[in-house]
Amino acid sequence: MAAENYYGLSLVSEQGNGALLQLVPDAPDTLLENISVTTRSLTSFSWSDGLSNGGALVIDYTVSYD
Repeated sequence: MAAENYYGLSLVSEQGNGALLQLVPDAPDTLLENISVTTRSLTSFSWSDGLSNGGALVIDYTVSYD
């Protein structure tokens, strides 16, 4: 692979030459509600990580409700 810009071509590098390809991680799996904790104003749930983390450690999840 090589890149080209205004100044010309880069050196050729092998595919995967230390590059970290960022992919979107899989959604969490196995969502479970803890019904012993759930009330009118509180809920508790847990999940397992998806099969693929997208090439980097998952550090945060966004939880929303409707």
